[in-house]
Amino acid sequence: MEAIHGGHRLHVHLCLLFNMFVRSGYVPDLFMNSVIIPLVKCKRGKLSDVNNYRAIAISSAISKLSESVLSVFIKSEDYFDCYQFGFTAGCSTSLCTSVFKHTVDYYRLRGSHVFVSFLDFSKAFDKLSYWKLFHKLLDDNVDVGTVRLLAYWYSNQQACIRWHNCLSQFFTLGNGTRQGGVLSPWLFARYIRDLLAAVAVSNVGCNIGGTFINILAYADDIVLIAPSWHGLQHLLDIVVQHSKAIDMSLNTQKSVCMVFPPQDRSKVVSSSFKPVSVGRPTQLLQYVPTFWDT
Repeated sequence: MEAIHGGHRLHVHLCLLFNMFVRSGYVPDLFMNSVIIPLVKCKRGKLSDVNNYRAIAISSAISKLSESVLSVFIKSEDYFDCYQFGFTAGCSTSLCTSVFKHTVDYYRLRGSHVFVSFLDFSKAFDKLSYWKLFHKLLDDNVDVGTVRLLAYWYSNQQACIRWHNCLSQFFTLGNGTRQGGVLSPWLFARYIRDLLAAVAVSNVGCNIGGTFINILAYADDIVLIAPSWHGLQHLLDIVVQHSKAIDMSLNTQKSVCMVFPPQDRSKVVSSSFKPVSVGRPTQLLQYVPTFWDT
């Protein structure tokens, strides 16, 4: 019974083990291994397309327990976390959607167009740079020993792929968060926090009651909201600049824009607008009449 549900003895041994990990900055090789299972993103898409799969990492129970303990010591809170609805207690996609709809309706009812851009990042979770992440943790005054442990763990972790009943050889993961890991959601949210903050403090975009609602994020899905074309273009320029600083890049094939006209048709300025642009070389984002994320 104790082996299944644990007990006082198990607590003591795990406590000693985890403290040794932090003090030595080391974890055993088997502790760092994980099995990656590819899951189809869109069953209506091409099953032969590697981009149509999401990799979920399965780790040992003790490894997940260790991550849960570490999370207590590395998590930090910031005002700009209110723009991130993913990986946040008490938040959901429906709440994020409600804020978006309320903001759009607020401006439309007052005779304004609303320009929106739905952004998709290429392999956002897989391109996360460990060392830039660890520097952010140090900036949050996270204990150096804890960051050193994470640095060793993440730079030496290995994984294999399981496809049906077959396993590949183990290989080293050089960057990215393990989707399925206990720490991964929070680490990713912390990684892009500065990007969200840069947009939020730009004083450009939609504003309700003195609060700028110009960017909303759910994990790596981001939407920009502005009452003018120039405002949206400015917000996009900020996102491109700060995404480069953290080695992330926009997928212009999946990033799109929409324009919501004023509810009062007499205040409609135009039925068509020129596309906004991103990056160098310049790429244009297309307008669409409807949008749903796959």
